[in-house]
Amino acid sequence: MSRLFSGIALALLLMFRADLVGAETELPQANSQPTSLRAMVASGQIKVAGSDPHAEERLIETLDRRERVREAEVEIFRRTEAILSQIKRRAYSEEGNRLVRIESIDGKVSARGTLIDPGKGIAVTSLDGPCSGRGKVRVIPPNGRGYTATLRPLSEAHHLAILEPGDDFKGIAEDGGVASGNSSDRPASLVPGAFVGAETREGAWVLGSVTSLHHSDESGIDPMVRNSVSAHWERSGIPVSARRTGFEGGVVCDLPIAAEDCGSPLYTSHAGFVGVIVSRTDRHEAILMPVQLIENLLDSTP
Repeated sequence: MSRLFSGIALALLLMFRADLVGAETELPQANSQPTSLRAMVASGQIKVAGSDPHAEERLIETLDRRERVREAEVEIFRRTEAILSQIKRRAYSEEGNRLVRIESIDGKVSARGTLIDPGKGIAVTSLDGPCSGRGKVRVIPPNGRGYTATLRPLSEAHHLAILEPGDDFKGIAEDGGVASGNSSDRPASLVPGAFVGAETREGAWVLGSVTSLHHSDESGIDPMVRNSVSAHWERSGIPVSARRTGFEGGVVCDLPIAAEDCGSPLYTSHAGFVGVIVSRTDRHEAILMPVQLIENLLDSTP
């Protein structure tokens, strides 16, 4: 008897399962084309709760504004990438990369610098860097052929140090990817609004613009206020340079460059190399020393 009931139960279960499978195959297929929220509201598929008769219209207007903002953001990103591509092309293929690494002889501290005269191996860096004192350092250009150099202050007023190559310097201008020539014949490109770009320590490129051709001296500001501002940026994970005022001949750029990247070269899309970053003064502002000014300093240095 128990076997009879078990057989009947099994037969009913199989019939019920067959009905379920049949029901699943008869379900309507989902629309493979995604429908936007705006289209669903406009077609009445989605209703806005409430008594406002114009609620759907207002929602559609809001969605349209969001779409316009999104399209604007995409266009800004596209243009930014296009400008950065032009700048990198000038820096690498047409102009030649002038960025050098500066390391202490023991390799424990490092900074960044800029080749000014590749033929002679002369480079400069910011006095803000960890290697900004005096003494022997190792200079490593893009080709990787390092050489020793003597680091000494070039100009306190311009916050610059010079790197003079030692006896092991064998020339780097002939190697691919390394800058060649001077810049005295470059067009004047540092005008307010001009786009500038620089390579960060992580290898990424950042884009900014020239905001002023003259850096205003903030020496009249209460030191406690300046220190408080610096402490704020430090807590925010945005360290600023130790020196932020009194840059003679400095050009102000809206450039989100890190303080540790001071000493790096700065480029534009149409003029190539235009100067050296010497300080990060607040969240975005950086101070640039134009290359013509640097070359004049080097010419007048005994």
